[in-house]
Amino acid sequence: MSKKLWDISVFDSLERTFHVRVPVHEMSEASVKQCLRALVAKSLSDEEVVDCHLNGRWGSKKRISHLEVARSLGGAKYSYAWTCGSNPHAMAYVVRDP
Repeated sequence: MSKKLWDISVFDSLERTFHVRVPVHEMSEASVKQCLRALVAKSLSDEEVVDCHLNGRWGSKKRISHLEVARSLGGAKYSYAWTCGSNPHAMAYVVRDP
């Protein structure tokens, strides 16, 4: 019987710099999103981390979106993925372990 796993990776450009698989029952979707943010935040400067948390609704021009998590459509291996960051960027999706 196959089990579902979160496949979590961090990429610097096209090079995968980190990879782990975690059973779905051990990590909620909300925790996966927080994990992606933390993995990307490690490579940001302190100022960039602060700029990611500025309130963009009030016209702050310094706000950047490096720590926003977005859902993207999947491909042959998965139906959808959660992504965060630009470079480096992190990605998580569910796979079945044969």
